[in-house]
Parts: sequence; C-alpha cells; structure tokens
Amino acid sequence: MLGVRGIVTFRVRLTGAVAPLHSGNWGGVAPNPAWRLVRLLASMRAPDGTVLIDGAHDGAEPLSASERAAIEALPAGAGAVLKNLGVDVMEPPAGLGFHERLARPTFTINSLTCEDAGEHRTIIPNVAVAKCDMRLVAGQRAADVKAAILRHVASREPAAEVTFGGSMEPHRTLPETLYTQAVIRGARAGLGEDPLVIPALGGSLPIAEFGDALGIPCYGIPLANADERNHAPNENMEVDRFLRGVSGAAGVLLALGGVL
Repeated sequence: MLGVRGIVTFRVRLTGAVAPLHSGNWGGVAPNPAWRLVRLLASMRAPDGTVLIDGAHDGAEPLSASERAAIEALPAGAGAVLKNLGVDVMEPPAGLGFHERLARPTFTINSLTCEDAGEHRTIIPNVAVAKCDMRLVAGQRAADVKAAILRHVASREPAAEVTFGGSMEPHRTLPETLYTQAVIRGARAGLGEDPLVIPALGGSLPIAEFGDALGIPCYGIPLANADERNHAPNENMEVDRFLRGVSGAAGVLLALGGVL
C-alpha cells in the first residue's frame, strides 16, 4: 500500500423539546429534531454520491499516471468480494472500479440515533444524533474539511451542535519512489508470492508526520486475512497470516538494508 487516506470524524446533534413527547398528543405540534437531522444530512451528499459540502474536497489531487497504471495492473472485478459481503452493487457513482474508489474522498454516516435505548416508542424524540466520518486523499487537509463542515451546518441548521473527534492527514507515496521496488522484492521473498501494489490504503494511519514533516516515504504491507472484520464484532487475524507476517517483515527489512 503506497500511502493512506486521512480521516475527519464528527458528530452532529440536534435537540427539540426538553423531553420526548407522545407522537399522538404532540404530533404536528412539536418540532422533530430527527427530521431536521435527516434533511441536514441529505443536503451534504447527493444521491449520485457527490459531496455537497462546499470546500470539503478542495485541494484533492487526482491520481497520477503511475498510480492509475498500478490500479490497472490489479485484478479486475469485485463481484466475489461483494457477494461475500452480502451485497450486489457498489456505492454511487457508477463506472468506478473497486480500487479506484479506495483512492477517492468519502463521506460516511456511521450511525443515526434518537437516544431511544433500543426501544420502539411512539414519541417525538427530543434529541437526534449522527456520527460521521470523511476520508481524505492527498492534497486535502483536515482543518480545511472541518471548516467546510462547520460552514455548511451553520448555513442550514445554526442550532446544530457539531463536535469533532479524531483526525489524521492523508499521505501519498508514488510508485516511482526510490524504495518501492525494494519493498516489493522483500515482500516477494518473505511471503513467497508476488505482492499487489495498491496506490493507497483505504483506511487511515498517523504516518503523514513521517512523510510530510520528515520526508520519509511510507509503505503499508497488509498481513491479515481479507475478512478480518476491522472494527466489527469478531475482528480477527488467522494464525498463519501472523506467522507469514514475521517472514514478510523480515524480507522487507533485508531488502531495504540493501538500498540504504
């Protein structure tokens, strides 16, 4: 993996009355913060996947020719992957390949709640909360994305409370970087098979400080099984993958030692 996407996490909270209200006695009378929240979220992304938050994608750099060539060399098609996930279509927009999508910015709703404790009560909620994240690509900066989110929310729901969680900057390592071929050779020797070269990890890691501040190119070598269920129940790593990872890491270190 040549570099990573960055991330900005945030929460949007809207309130209504001082307490939940009976939806029969107060329906059509008391304002519902849940409807205000879903309208706000709908204003942030179009049905075709376009992010409508003005300025959120400012600076995002397109893939270079060498990065596109790396993507084109990867196995095509994501049908089997989608089937294992239990879905048959990818997110909009249409016409983009699996790996190209992982090199683009995203806007994700992680959860929606009205703080109902899991019960179905016929009420008008007094609180509605959305937890979201945006993945960033090279050229974007977390501070600019945060500012864009605040402006968008303030212009449509001034009473909404926006709080930010963790954030990381994106980092980009181009395929033609000095150490790329050494990493590939080392991974091949240590893992016993040809590695695939992917322009960016879809997730985020705090490596921009090394790449941007110190000028050190950064690489990721995924060692776990593809169905490790990151951040989900039963997150796992197969023992064989762990053991192969030891030899894979050793191979890369030995190869880099021949370059440095």
